[in-house]
Amino acid sequence: HPPLPSLTKISPTQWQSPTPIPPGPTIFITLTHPIPPDQTLAVHISTDANGSNFRHLGFVTNSCPSAVLRRGGDQQPGLIGISIESSTTCANLSPRDPTLSNAEGIARDLTEYLVSFGVEGVDRMIEMWFKRFAERWRREGEFWVKR
Repeated sequence: HPPLPSLTKISPTQWQSPTPIPPGPTIFITLTHPIPPDQTLAVHISTDANGSNFRHLGFVTNSCPSAVLRRGGDQQPGLIGISIESSTTCANLSPRDPTLSNAEGIARDLTEYLVSFGVEGVDRMIEMWFKRFAERWRREGEFWVKR
């Protein structure tokens, strides 16, 4: 997508795209100016006609100043929301989403299934996978959804 010409300021820490961006699988974002070290720039999208119900896509920080964020399966135009959040808040944004709960349940079920066949060391492998999955999901959103 072409760059957004400007964002509309909604509050001192929130901005929104003035018009919806076209559908597409990814959004590229990069910091153009440093932000305070304890802050993150969170990126959200809303595909509602009235621009409500934003969902978290990911974030960028000074140490990771750009990201390719996956939109998931939506094929509708969407408004982009940007907010400055504390690093703690941003780290806690994603776990409230049912995606991590679902992934954790799937991982637990897979662990039990493999253990039932006598496979050893499964707990540690699945735990490592889930940690990696959760960290990547917090950064990139629904990264596993591909077009």
